[in-house]
Amino acid sequence: MSTQPNTSPSTETDTATTEEAAVAVVRRLYDAYNARDMDGLLACWRPGGIEHLPLVGDMTVPDQLRGHLNAFYGSFPDAHTEVLSLVADAEGRVAAQVLLTGTFTGTRFNGLRANGRRWSARMSEFFVVEDGLISRLDVYMDNMDLARQLGLLPPDGGPMEKVLRGAFNLNVALRGARGARPRP
Repeated sequence: MSTQPNTSPSTETDTATTEEAAVAVVRRLYDAYNARDMDGLLACWRPGGIEHLPLVGDMTVPDQLRGHLNAFYGSFPDAHTEVLSLVADAEGRVAAQVLLTGTFTGTRFNGLRANGRRWSARMSEFFVVEDGLISRLDVYMDNMDLARQLGLLPPDGGPMEKVLRGAFNLNVALRGARGARPRP
């Protein structure tokens, strides 16, 4: 019995081809994103694919994602993604660390008025690529940090944050004093 892994030339070539194809489509996606090329961006996706964003949830490609991105570009006209690292595996899964930056100078976004603030968000993005097209993307980021940068939440450690923490703690203490159970 051999303990050597199967390293036949076809297996190595298939693995390299799958990884290369997965990385290539993800790079095309980021290039299209930065160029505001909606058709090019959506061409990287399998129809019916899912993008999951924090605070937004699952969006189906193309219609829901197109709507979200049009609103996002309208609110943050200078939004730009810089790829910091990108790795892939033999199964067509790609992990990317990106820096998304922009300025809130456009239209309302999720009910918020533009305030001209500049922001940056480090994000982890996990892609599933099948037959050269993205079928799923899960995005993770620090939403509280972004909310602070946009001015939606008070600065960390500032007086308003202390007031909010105090109000939270008072609410918990009053619920405990009344025997109320925490809400699920």
